This record gives sequence, structure tokens and C-alpha cells, in this order.
Amino acid sequence: MDEASIPGLHYNLFRYYDPDCGRFTQPDPIGLAGGINLYQYAPNPLSWVDPLGLTGEDVTTFYHAGDIKGAIDPSFGLGSKDFDPAGKSGFYVTTDKAQALEWAQMRGHPTVTQFDIPNSELAKLDIKVFDSANGEWADFVTQGRKGTLSHGHDGVSGPMLRNSFQVTNRGAIPKPKGTQLAIYTKKAAALFDRFKVRGCR
Repeated sequence: MDEASIPGLHYNLFRYYDPDCGRFTQPDPIGLAGGINLYQYAPNPLSWVDPLGLTGEDVTTFYHAGDIKGAIDPSFGLGSKDFDPAGKSGFYVTTDKAQALEWAQMRGHPTVTQFDIPNSELAKLDIKVFDSANGEWADFVTQGRKGTLSHGHDGVSGPMLRNSFQVTNRGAIPKPKGTQLAIYTKKAAALFDRFKVRGCR
């Protein structure tokens, strides 16, 4: 990686990396082939150790604040979250472990649940992906928070809405924070149930 002409960023052939937040500033040029988080630098290389060659395929690791006991029920919850269609709620995960730990701590959960989903299985789901907090994302999360959103996707991935109260009650411009994936269908829930690794901290 070369230091970029933009102070504080590093240039890595096709895009800029911000070491302060540990992410690229542009989406991955190969799209979802590199995993669902289009801005991540790379997973922890220590977890790539596979001396026997038993890891058969690439996976995307997701985290959920809290210990999931039993099967995932996407309909359990209050609804009217960022990506929730009107009258439905979703099961939210993130690829950012630190973000999941922060949410777990805020909610008093002692653990975080980990899911290692093969990318080949993720590709079988209908996942709407927001690469950035663009105008379409802003409209989507505003409708989600107001309970007027309509969609039939298995899941939706993109930035979280940072200022939900101001957007919902004061008409503020949506601001992004972090990353999330929400799942809505039994098909998606069954996939996450199948590849639940464990509660972790």
C-alpha cells in the first residue's frame, strides 16, 4: 500500500484505504465476489490459518449482539427499523465485530453470536445491497423508520441510520454509521441457523 496524495489515506491500486476507521473509502471493484462487506480491508489473517486445508470455501463472518438460543425468527422484534418493510421486523447482523460488541454492551448482553456463512450460500439469497449512503439508501431507511417501506428481499445490506429520531420526527437528512445486514425470510433465517458458530465475546 502506498501513501496517497490525500492526507491520512493509503492508495491500494484501485481504491483508498482509511487506517483510522479500518476500511476502504470506495466499494470493492469485484463486487460481492469478495464478500458482502464491500468496504472491508481484510478479515483477521490469523483466522485464515488452515494447516490441514479443511476450509473448503470463502465465508463471510457476521455477528449479532446477544446469544441466540433456538431458531432465528425474523418476525420477532418491534419493526420499523432501517430496512424493515411495513408491518414486519428483521434479524440484524453486522460484519463488524466491534460494532456488535458495542451494541451488546449497550443492551447489557454478555455475548455476541457469530455466523460463518459461505459466500456461495449468500449468493443464493436475494439481498438488496447499498454500497454507500446514497439517495436511494436515504429514501429506503426513511421509509423503513416511518413504517411505509415495501420490499420482498430475503435481506438488505448497507449502512445503518445514525440519526433515526431526527429523520423520523424532524425530517432531517439521513446520516450513515457502520454496516448491517437485515434478514426477513425463513430461507435466510434457516441459512443463518445452519451456519451459527457460537456465542463469542
